[in-house]
Amino acid sequence: MPNYVVFSNKPEDVKVQIYGSDTDNPISVDTNGKLYLKSIEDTVNINGTVTATDLDIRNLSSTQDNILIHGNDGTNNVPIAVDPTGKIVISSTGTLNVQATGLTPQKYTK
Repeated sequence: MPNYVVFSNKPEDVKVQIYGSDTDNPISVDTNGKLYLKSIEDTVNINGTVTATDLDIRNLSSTQDNILIHGNDGTNNVPIAVDPTGKIVISSTGTLNVQATGLTPQKYTK
């Protein structure tokens, strides 16, 4: 339809074809006149519900995933610390009292 002169008394009979920068392909629309978009490379806001089905979920792997185990310090959740070999680091900020009863002293002999 490009470059054809059209005379009509009925506007609904007049159609316009729109081209983008690719003059071999007109801009596509669906049956409701909404534009078909090939790709979107920007932030898109979606209002409504998004449903995902048939997700391919893989097993966790120590070479690809990090898993933190948290404890609570009385106020906050904090990750449990480990040393470079993976052993849990234990530290104390208080005082440890040990009481021993019933011990028998031994004589030192040479």
